[in-house]
Amino acid sequence: MAKFDFHLHTTYSDGTLAPEELIRRLHAFGVKVFAVTDHDSMHVHLNSPLTLPPGMTMVAGVEINTKETGETLHVLGFGRKLAQSATFQDKLRLYRGNRRRRAELFIEKLRLLGFDITMDEVLERAQETVGRPAIADTLRDKGIVKSRTEAFTRFLLKGKAAYVPSLGPDVAEAIEAVVQAGGVAVLAHPGVARINDERLSSLVALGLGGIEAHYPMHSSNQTRDYLSAARKHGLFATCGSDFHGPLSGHDEFVAFDFEERMFAKFLEAVA
Repeated sequence: MAKFDFHLHTTYSDGTLAPEELIRRLHAFGVKVFAVTDHDSMHVHLNSPLTLPPGMTMVAGVEINTKETGETLHVLGFGRKLAQSATFQDKLRLYRGNRRRRAELFIEKLRLLGFDITMDEVLERAQETVGRPAIADTLRDKGIVKSRTEAFTRFLLKGKAAYVPSLGPDVAEAIEAVVQAGGVAVLAHPGVARINDERLSSLVALGLGGIEAHYPMHSSNQTRDYLSAARKHGLFATCGSDFHGPLSGHDEFVAFDFEERMFAKFLEAVA
C-alpha cells in the first residue's frame, strides 16, 4: 500500500503553502506519489526545481477552470509533456491574463459597493495565477470578512453583488489543449460538477482520458458510480484531495491509500 494525491495547490495559484512547505507536509503524512495542479500554472514544474525526499515522486500537473456548469467543471492536465510544450504554456499564459482581467472587474464592483480594495493589494498575494481566493484573502485581512468562505458567500459567488462571470475557456478547448500537448485530461471533482453519464460520454468524445473518482466531497455511492463509469468508458480513475492549505476553505488534507499497481498505467501515461 502507498499514499497518493493527484490534486494539490500551492501559493503559485490559490494555495496557502509554498511548494517546499507542501512537500514537507506530504512527506510527514507519508505520501509517496503526488501532483501539484495549480490553476493555469505549471510554475512549480518549470521554474522551481524541488528537492524531493527519497521515495517520493511528483507528477507534473495543472488545473484549468472552464466557464461551464457553474464554474465547477474543471479539467486537470497531467504529464511531463505539458511542461515541455511551448504552445500549451502560451495557452496557460492567456488563461492567466483572462483571470487577471476578471479580478480587476471583481475589484471594480467591490469598490462600487464601498470597499477599499485595490488590485495592487490583491496581486501581492498572487505569485502567478490571480483569482477569487486572493480577493477573498484581501477582504479577510482588511477585516471586511472573517474567512475566504464568507467572502465567497457574501460577494464572489454567482448571484452575489460583486460576481463576474468566468472568462475561462470552454471545456472542449481545455481538453483539447491538454491532449494536443501530449497530456492526459482528467475531469476534476465530477460529483461537485454534477456530471452524469450522458455528460461524461460527451466529454470522453472530446478526448477526456480520466476522472477523479476519489474525492473528499464524493459520497461512497458517487465514488462507486464514477469508478464504474471509468471502467465503462476506458478512463483512468484518479484520486485527489484538492488541498489548498490552512485558512483556504479547502484545508482538509486527505491522502488516499491504494495498492501501487492501481495507478501504474496512469503513471506510465503521464511520465
